Amino acid sequence: MLTAEEVSLASTLESLRSQRVRLVQSFAAENARARGLTAQIHDTRRVEDKALLASDEAVSHALAHKRDGDLKTIDRLIAQPYFARFVITDRSNPREQELEYKLGLAANPDCRIMDWRRAPVSKLYYEYKEGEEFDEEIQGRDRSGVIKLRHSVDIEGSALRKVSCRYGTFINKDGRWEKRSSRAVPSHQKGGLPQILTLITPEQFKIISDDPHKPLFIQGLAGSGKTTVALHRLAWLLNQEDYPMTSDECAIIVLSETLKHYVQSTLPSMHVEGVKVFTFAEFCAQCVKTSSALFSHSQSGIKLAASAAPAGSERVKNSVAMLRRIEDATNAGPYTEIILNILRNPAELLAIDETKVLDRESIKLALQRSEEIYAQSAVDRSDLALILRLFELRNAGVTRADGSIGKLKHLVVDELQEYSSTQLAALAGAVDNIGHLTLVGDTDQKLDRAMNFPGWEKLRLYWKQQGVGANFFSLQVSFRNTLPIMRLAQKIKSIPLSSKGREGRLPIWFKSHSPDMSLECAQKWLTTALERYPDALSAAICRNAADARELFNWLKPTFPAAMRLGIDSEYSFEEGLVITHLEESRGLEFSNVLLWEVSRNNYPDDPESRSGLYVAITRASENLSIFTSGQPSPLLPALNSGLMRIYGAEQS
Repeated sequence: MLTAEEVSLASTLESLRSQRVRLVQSFAAENARARGLTAQIHDTRRVEDKALLASDEAVSHALAHKRDGDLKTIDRLIAQPYFARFVITDRSNPREQELEYKLGLAANPDCRIMDWRRAPVSKLYYEYKEGEEFDEEIQGRDRSGVIKLRHSVDIEGSALRKVSCRYGTFINKDGRWEKRSSRAVPSHQKGGLPQILTLITPEQFKIISDDPHKPLFIQGLAGSGKTTVALHRLAWLLNQEDYPMTSDECAIIVLSETLKHYVQSTLPSMHVEGVKVFTFAEFCAQCVKTSSALFSHSQSGIKLAASAAPAGSERVKNSVAMLRRIEDATNAGPYTEIILNILRNPAELLAIDETKVLDRESIKLALQRSEEIYAQSAVDRSDLALILRLFELRNAGVTRADGSIGKLKHLVVDELQEYSSTQLAALAGAVDNIGHLTLVGDTDQKLDRAMNFPGWEKLRLYWKQQGVGANFFSLQVSFRNTLPIMRLAQKIKSIPLSSKGREGRLPIWFKSHSPDMSLECAQKWLTTALERYPDALSAAICRNAADARELFNWLKPTFPAAMRLGIDSEYSFEEGLVITHLEESRGLEFSNVLLWEVSRNNYPDDPESRSGLYVAITRASENLSIFTSGQPSPLLPALNSGLMRIYGAEQS
């Protein structure tokens, strides 16, 4: 079986290299022809002759450009030609035949390599197991038969590194094949989200390839692959003939700068190029940047206020009542003046507040805050969605990447549970059809209580009222976390514990009575983690940025080279150790995670802390340690729960 895969790869590479030789020759010939035509144009005197030669020159340059693109594709294929190979016994015709297909990121008919995003036959690989019979309509033709062979492969630098089949997973180590145990640690994916093309389940493939003209909502457990599936859906959409869209006509919205860099570093491996990734604030600034209607005076760009807005002010501006008043606004004044006028009429806001969470005092507070910061030519983050919505209503679109005003053709929005109704309305208004949205979230990971996320059921009802049949998918299996880590996280959130999942070690709780003892134990645990997993990315996660900087300074003498601080633009996703904090770690994953000072002060018994600790725990894919000195968080399970191994300072 392994020999057959080696032979298949060798044959494929031989064909690709032969094609490359021919392409190099063709490219050189076309380049020479184009240069010759350019010289002839320069020497020719008659206008008619110049026009004919110019036409030929343009064609020749276009052909040379195409050959150059083909060469780049061939080079990528030689490095990584395909990630899956399957063979079917096709019984669609009277004469039964065996057909081999390979799935990759670019097509090559000579080698029977299909682009998984464009080839309808790829559903046979993703939706059926080896030995299963299929009966499908593919490209208008009935196809039936059986999946005779179904292998996933990992090819790196033209070398076969891994083969997964019904007999297990085999790793090539220095030319020798070894079967990987179920406890083996997956290799660290440098710089981005893990590769899942070979691991996509039938359920996930259905999500990815679902109707492109219906809004798609993906909800699920931490580590269930929500974001990765959403990005692969975007890659699939960009390659559909019945959904014409270029990379500058879509965008991805994420919560933080860190997650933005993480996603940006992932897209090239999916062959997704040119798609912009924004935080919500950046997206608003991009979409409204051509507007001079923000204030009564001229100002370029949007400046956020230096201080955080009071919770009452945020609550008012994030409310559905405020959104309704914004959408009813007809005056043509500056956007900030429209917001102030709405806040100056609290009776009208209260009359349409169905939630009954607003009151005159909070509206008065919002007005005072707004007058204060607008006078400084600044706005609050809760103003951004209101300003963007006003811009959309006034201009019938947003400012696109090329500077023109119009609608986008698709938006992917991550961490949906952290968005308010006003933000969701502004995002929906940025696309040409409310069906052109992919929305991803998990309410168990909600941390920002100021954002009044309407909930999945209300979103479903809204799209139904719009006459659009939105598709909702729920992913309830964590592929990131081991079962013991996921069970601990579920216990924290008081949700039913999973009974199935990937094997792994129980998390460790190091209890001590002083920070010095905790620090000594942390140094030992991290040293062991880095020694055992030298190619992995590990993290120490603190509750806030101040604690992260303090821990970084404490640990710096022990890990002078392998450690770095992970805050904002300082983040790096190479192997080693990152010291970061809860907000910065959202959406990320690490092989080994140390949670620093899970104390009563850092994680009291309230909904936000419960969600925060759930998020922190589920960042760990393999090993998790929890450190406390003094009074531990009341959210941690009882010592005899069986969900953790407990170590006192003297034991560790």
